[in-house]
Amino acid sequence: MLSLRIERHGAQFTEDVLDDCQHADFFFSNGYLATCYHNEEHMITEYYQKPMDVQLFGPDKETELWELAETNKIAYNEWPDKQKIDEEMITDVLDYYAHGELVTVEENFYE
Repeated sequence: MLSLRIERHGAQFTEDVLDDCQHADFFFSNGYLATCYHNEEHMITEYYQKPMDVQLFGPDKETELWELAETNKIAYNEWPDKQKIDEEMITDVLDYYAHGELVTVEENFYE
């Protein structure tokens, strides 16, 4: 079974990934990575082509992970009608990397 860790970034009192969250990173247990963020106009989702070393998803590896990820982008999706992450965007990430698979989800929050 595939697992997914969602790290939300935003306001301290955000209770759920759908509560006005404008930045979240999606770390799949098979090494795939996606990120959703607001670009000052609307939401963007970036998808990464090759699986990353899952050891880079651990603590104190953030700088190394994102430096490597910058060389690994495959595609992005602009969401011109969206100002926050919603179910459609999350479903899009799940369909991109785990279409038809059962996925367990863990959420973390970072201010």
